[in-house]
Amino acid sequence: MLRNIYLVLLLIPFGLTLVGQTTLGGTLTQTLSPVTDVDVVTSTITVADASLFSAGDEVLLIQMQGAAINSTNTSSFGTVSNLDGAGAYEFNTICLVDGGTDEVTLSSPLVNTYASTGVSDAGIQLLKIDTYADIDVTTTLTADPWDGQTGGILVLSATGTVTLSADIDMSEKGFRGGVFTDEPGSPTCLSFLPLGSGLNPTYPDYYYSDYQGGGQKGEGIADFIAGRRNGQGRQATGGGGGNDHNAGGGGGANWGAGGTGSDNTAGSCTGTYPGIGGGGLSLDYGTSSILVMGGGGGAGHGNNNESYDGANGGGIIIIRASSIEGNGHAIRADGGDVVYPTAPLPPISDGVGGGGAGGAIFLQINSLGASALDVSASGGDGGDTNNATQCEGPGGGGGGGAVFTSLGAWAATVDVAGGAAGTELTGSASCSPNASAGSSGNAYFSSTVTVATGTNPFCGSVLGPEVLWLEARATESGLTLEWDYEGTVEFIQVERLLSPTHWEPLARLEAESLSWIDLSPGTGKQIYRIALIDVKGEVHYSSLVVAQFDMGVEFNVSIFPNPTNEGEETSLYLHSPSDQPWQVSVLDLSGKMVWEQSQIEGSRISLPTGSLSSGYYLVKVTQAGQQVIQKWGVW
Repeated sequence: MLRNIYLVLLLIPFGLTLVGQTTLGGTLTQTLSPVTDVDVVTSTITVADASLFSAGDEVLLIQMQGAAINSTNTSSFGTVSNLDGAGAYEFNTICLVDGGTDEVTLSSPLVNTYASTGVSDAGIQLLKIDTYADIDVTTTLTADPWDGQTGGILVLSATGTVTLSADIDMSEKGFRGGVFTDEPGSPTCLSFLPLGSGLNPTYPDYYYSDYQGGGQKGEGIADFIAGRRNGQGRQATGGGGGNDHNAGGGGGANWGAGGTGSDNTAGSCTGTYPGIGGGGLSLDYGTSSILVMGGGGGAGHGNNNESYDGANGGGIIIIRASSIEGNGHAIRADGGDVVYPTAPLPPISDGVGGGGAGGAIFLQINSLGASALDVSASGGDGGDTNNATQCEGPGGGGGGGAVFTSLGAWAATVDVAGGAAGTELTGSASCSPNASAGSSGNAYFSSTVTVATGTNPFCGSVLGPEVLWLEARATESGLTLEWDYEGTVEFIQVERLLSPTHWEPLARLEAESLSWIDLSPGTGKQIYRIALIDVKGEVHYSSLVVAQFDMGVEFNVSIFPNPTNEGEETSLYLHSPSDQPWQVSVLDLSGKMVWEQSQIEGSRISLPTGSLSSGYYLVKVTQAGQQVIQKWGVW
């Protein structure tokens, strides 16, 4: 059986705790790094810079993107077919840090499965958790926005109370809205007409490679597909861009779906393919423990340089504390409204962007203070237009986000409403804008953050495996070695001393092996040892054992290693009482000889691994009229 020893880290709950009350405000400095690989077997994370972390640190592992989407030029473009880890998260503790390889091994086995392909594009990040006694938020507290690799999340951890003397706000810090890009050329409809298209060309596709066909899609939980970043199709939770000519962008999504942008409804060059709203994740939230940033709104299509970007989605907030005292303040992760940078709104002659979706908030607390607290992850409003003669398309509203609390009920005011659809402000009868609002989000009660539990056996290499005892005894079959050990190993190697400076490897065994029989030990005193090879490839030797065997030597051979990796040096050892020359033949399973060597002196030769194909072979050894055949695998 597999024997393990574990390093136990005795930590104050939630990691390092600072004494007294800590005041926080402004942009919170958080230690985090992009993740480039996740080994779910060993719970080892490869990060961009492992020097940021130490053994004993509590960390949050979270995947922001990586979902698989439909990529066809249909209305299904951008629909999520598999989350593939997007939104998965868990708290864990570091047990090992390898600065040479930038690998961080976690103390508990991973709870979730993370991106199966393209890890470096999945937006996985590792964030160190600092825990305080009590926290007082004295000025508006936020964290860095999502930048395509990291950010977009704020985590607070306290053993006592988090007191709000100001807001905590991650609004518009999530997935980014589609960037408005003006199409160059004359600002007339005719400049966009493909040859032979007639007076009212259409751009019906769901993706385009540039802004002539449509505005840029908003970001979502799926990475962009090369050459398909523009156009009306949604981008998972990101809103689609409005198509040519001057249609509005779709709203971003989270729990609630984003609203669709509006057609360009009047004029000589209409645009009837607005951005489709991002797809909501209500079913995914219902079946998976996920936290997702709000999707960005899609940009509208424009050619007069009078529009503006789709709005950003809200970020993620996690607070773990004994209690929260709101004092009338708010915890917000709202999606952004599409707002023109100056007021009043001038006549807009371009399609405008969709609103950003609300983010996600998780409050893991034991109680809520008596004072008022607002918790908001609402969707942002789509952009308005203001042109009674051309009626360009307004943007769709952003979907509502998700709020979680560990409490069964509370008095906090929760807002997860979807954002309003943009409209045409003049109210002209000639315009009929048809953008839609974002759908509402949801609030969950009696929830628990995902925390990894148990002990990762691959952390046992901190102490290194150790052979507890090794014994040898003669039996009728040969010389039997028995042992026990503690720790975690990849495999076990049995070795025998041939000369004062040379140990002969006799067998490579599975980690569960606790005995082995040397069928040809030779006569007289024999010296053995056991080598434990751990998960890092390091070797840990047992003490030596001396055995006496005087029952005669049987004719036998051993191959090491067996099976063999293709091209790996492999030795064949002859165990025989005779000193006559001997011969080796290697045959495939059909009986065809593929290699042979004769007139061999001594007790060892190398087998030809580099010239053989993968598969099983029969190794036939002949000496002085005796013959033995052993099966050998080459992979």
